[in-house]
Amino acid sequence: MAAKTFAWANRVNKTMAYGTGGNTPVAAWTPWIALLTAAVDQSWQVGTVVETTYTSYARTQMAGLAGPISGVVNNIAPVSFPTCTGGGPQTITHLGIFTASTAGELRYVIPMEAPRVVDSGVTPVFQIYDIRLGEW
Repeated sequence: MAAKTFAWANRVNKTMAYGTGGNTPVAAWTPWIALLTAAVDQSWQVGTVVETTYTSYARTQMAGLAGPISGVVNNIAPVSFPTCTGGGPQTITHLGIFTASTAGELRYVIPMEAPRVVDSGVTPVFQIYDIRLGEW
């Protein structure tokens, strides 16, 4: 189950209540998917998550989202990361949804159903509907 970060939840709630996300309206944004090796607490704030560092790793832009269906939004195209060329093995435990290819605002953290090990020669791929943004 995905969890919104507190910062993002607050902006969404302000938008629903007041029409803006505080001083910054919630605008269209492009989701960038990150592979995380740790998410240590329920606050999901930047700094409490650890992004993988294997050689050649980069966040990947999500092509699009489908839904919501029963309150869940899914990826509508496969999401593929660069092939690991070194620095492994690393165990991926969560996905992070950011607003940018580097830095950016962390908006969602998604625990993996089962951790995935990335080592040299492995290309992490998530098929259609593998990435689910929803809270139920």
